[in-house]
Amino acid sequence: MILTTLLKDLELGERIKVTELCRLIADDPTYQNLSMEEEDKMKQDILELREQKKVGARPTNKSAAHDYHAQMMRINDEARCCFILLFCC
Repeated sequence: MILTTLLKDLELGERIKVTELCRLIADDPTYQNLSMEEEDKMKQDILELREQKKVGARPTNKSAAHDYHAQMMRINDEARCCFILLFCC
């Protein structure tokens, strides 16, 4: 399929505009008569990729550091709440 090869050829950080994707899909005959099973398979693949990106390794050090900082702040807030409850009750 033309879109799969096109998306694999992109450099890091490059994107294709939605209008261009729509045009490519409209021009590609393999996407014109998809069965429901093929369409569902494509949707499932996209959902799996999105889920993997949510929990997978971060692509940059900055995003990994941001996740680490946010997690540490959450742990500190929970520990502070437990500490207050322990001494106030």
